[in-house]
Parts: sequence; C-alpha cells; structure tokens
Amino acid sequence: EYVYGSTRYSKLGDVLAKAYGVQSYEDVLRRELFAPLGMTWRESPYLGAHAGLVTTVHDVSRFVGALQTNELISARSFLTMTTPYTGPHGPL
Repeated sequence: EYVYGSTRYSKLGDVLAKAYGVQSYEDVLRRELFAPLGMTWRESPYLGAHAGLVTTVHDVSRFVGALQTNELISARSFLTMTTPYTGPHGPL
C-alpha cells in the first residue's frame, strides 16, 4: 500500500542532504542534477523533497533525455521505473 505524506517527503530532503554531505536538499539538486545537465536553477521559495521545484520545459526535456540515455540512472533502473506494476491481482 502506498500512502503519500507531505511530511514524510519533507524529511526525505533532510536525509538526502545529510547523505550527500551538503547543507540542504537544494544543494543536492544543484550538484547532482542541475549542474551536470546544464539546467538553469530558478529560485523556489517552497522547495523541498515534497514540492516546489520550478523549471522550464527545456530543462524538463534535458532531464527526460538524461533518464532515457542512462546519464542519471542505469538502464536497469530506468526499466524498473517505467515498467507498470503488476500486483497479485494483475496490473494496476
């Protein structure tokens, strides 16, 4: 069962920042995503792991292209991420 919880995702930002040894979730995004892909950073007052990322269609296309060409994640991870889930009672 999946239950979305904004508070849980908010805490995820703190966990990621600590895991990457940076000050904030914003720093993780800038270092691991925006800088390597040449995406433009746009200020977002409500940025967190739960919401608030502001970007452009052009940058979204860079992000999607990087996913599809395995720049960000492995081919296996991409396949897992894009394969529809099949539960005990069939596809969801």
